[in-house]
Amino acid sequence: MLHLIRERWGPAAALAVASVFVYDETRAASEPQPAVSMGRLALREPRVAAAVRAMEQALDRPLPAEALARRAGVSLRRLEMLFREHLGASPGAYYLSLRLSAARRLVTDTALPLAEVAERTGFASLSAFSRAFRRHAGMTARKARAMARAGRASPSGREGGH
Repeated sequence: MLHLIRERWGPAAALAVASVFVYDETRAASEPQPAVSMGRLALREPRVAAAVRAMEQALDRPLPAEALARRAGVSLRRLEMLFREHLGASPGAYYLSLRLSAARRLVTDTALPLAEVAERTGFASLSAFSRAFRRHAGMTARKARAMARAGRASPSGREGGH
């Protein structure tokens, strides 16, 4: 199945799906959950895994690409090539996606004010967060929150209990 996902949607999607079913380590509730299976990625490309770990640990204060490359022990150009090869995206695009995925979890699973969600996921302003969230999720953060609450309100997870 992962092979089909990789062929149709790319390596980042396949790793994200794999991470849903494979738990590499136990994490505290306060720690960010990995977006990819770090065990698999670390075996395939430990330098990319090191950069992704650094990203996960700095969602609220995004690190510059140069700092990520230093942590991974490679040049910025090499890091960009490795990310494209193993995750199908640039480090910047992957980092933004990681931050927005964390933001979506905070929007749908907590009652935090949206300004705090923006701050916790490294956005300089609520307006910048709102624009990025809408592009990423295809809806506003308020609508995503309302839909999540409506889904939890009925036993079947659907409105109207059908």
